[in-house]
Amino acid sequence: MIHLLPIEMADCISLYLSTRDIFQLSIVNHAFRTMFTASLYKTIKFCNLKDFENFLSIPSRPFQYVRQLDLWFNMNKENQLQNLSSLLPLLDSFALNISDSPKLFEQVYPSLQHLTTLHLEISYDYDEEVNHDDELIHFIICLLKTTPNLTVLSVFLSTQQLSVYLLDCINFECPLIEHLSVVADTVRTPDTMSMAVHHFPHLKSFELSALFSLPVHPGWLRYVGDRYPNIERLKLGANDVSIGSIFSPELYDRFFSSCPRLVYFDWHNILPDSFFLQRLSQSQRQAQYITLSRPDYIMDHLLGASSSRTAYFSNIMNLDIYLPEEMACDTFFSSLANACPQLQQIKVKSFCYYPVNQISIGTLLDSFPCVTLLQLEGIQLCHSNHNLPVSHPLRNLTLKHSGLSDKEINALVIRCPDLERMTLSEINHEEEGSLMVHLPYLTFTLLDLSRIFMRHDVIYAVNQLFYVEQQKASGWYRLSSKQITKVSKEQLISACRELDTDEKERLKTISPRIYALLDGSLCTLESNSHLVEAIKMGYIEIVCPFIRSIYIQDNKISNS
Repeated sequence: MIHLLPIEMADCISLYLSTRDIFQLSIVNHAFRTMFTASLYKTIKFCNLKDFENFLSIPSRPFQYVRQLDLWFNMNKENQLQNLSSLLPLLDSFALNISDSPKLFEQVYPSLQHLTTLHLEISYDYDEEVNHDDELIHFIICLLKTTPNLTVLSVFLSTQQLSVYLLDCINFECPLIEHLSVVADTVRTPDTMSMAVHHFPHLKSFELSALFSLPVHPGWLRYVGDRYPNIERLKLGANDVSIGSIFSPELYDRFFSSCPRLVYFDWHNILPDSFFLQRLSQSQRQAQYITLSRPDYIMDHLLGASSSRTAYFSNIMNLDIYLPEEMACDTFFSSLANACPQLQQIKVKSFCYYPVNQISIGTLLDSFPCVTLLQLEGIQLCHSNHNLPVSHPLRNLTLKHSGLSDKEINALVIRCPDLERMTLSEINHEEEGSLMVHLPYLTFTLLDLSRIFMRHDVIYAVNQLFYVEQQKASGWYRLSSKQITKVSKEQLISACRELDTDEKERLKTISPRIYALLDGSLCTLESNSHLVEAIKMGYIEIVCPFIRSIYIQDNKISNS
């Protein structure tokens, strides 16, 4: 009877489902697929022209349901998009990569008139004899004249320079824009003497980033204050280091009075001065986010704790930072804790392989007693032998490119009673045998596992077997060999038939523990030639009675 439900109900249901949830529903049977076809194709991305053309030639015309289309390949012919509006009548979000002269795309403009979201990446090689700035501005103005309903716009200019004039053109042509993001090769400093004042009251968030340094960021603060009176979120960033100079308090007084709703600041390799810090309210300090990716800058200005920056760093609560190669892991975290004692969210990424970077769980949690979100990449957590009596408020943990064992997981469960989300990706199980993820008392929202490598002698291989025990059901799941090497749109995780007597006897010889679990399970592993080899490599046992969602390699495990 599911196919009798109206399409409006399917659309309503799909709002509460992720794309991978919708896909899993669509492969259950034909009725579900029919019901969720529109939701399944609502968002789609292509990385090459051939796949895009094949999609447009499907007889069942699924492209008519597409609302968000991302074309992340070099588009160099305008005729590839001429019929876009007729083929995709519901399209309201579009991402386009332009690698040739924008003049070639003038015929595409009418196809974009109904868009509310547009992402442009422009990376063409211009002719030095032509004024490429004028050509670029002309293209963007002509394009935006045909998209008056835009509320979200992002522009990436990999070889071009950004000016105040171009930004103003964008705002004038699209007065309804609420979220604007611009990334450019270089950014011109605003000319404060000649910069006219214009107000664009609809804009709520503004992101400005340079591939190199972003000069004189207080000049951009004045630009924001003069133009966006209702802005709520601001991000300024650069790949190169930009150390803020000291500016007058009057400049910041004017800025904050012009933007009374601005709460969220996101700085990438940019640090304001002490006067700016003094003007921040408590809510603004809590929402401020810092990203530091240059090792020399981290060593000199953060971990060096220069007197001019000590007060600023001591108030940072959200930090994304890289681990300098020349610094020991425990020394780095100790220095970071001294410089930023109020951190609540930390993301640390290492350029080295994880065996080089190790830190004990106890030391890490003791160093940051306020942290609720922790993401580590390329850093291994090791178990400390001393007791961990003090509970920690950590709620969200992500580990990637790391090593892990049962001891570390048990220590985390004991130490962090509020832990509710855990993501493990590209993880090596450091001990031979099975990995136990037992969360018997925690009320979990999400457990997400992807590419867990099991150790057998000196060999690591992607784990294929999973035993999952939830409140309402338990069962065995297995990854196919195709899932291990490439994610594809097939049902690659499935609970299969019970093993026969001969297979159980063979399994009992290999692993009595697995045999005991299988003997009491109604849903067991499928028998095939790789069963014994897979079992010898170990398996992952997940016990989470109180959990909302478990994902294994992007596949959701049902709790029924």
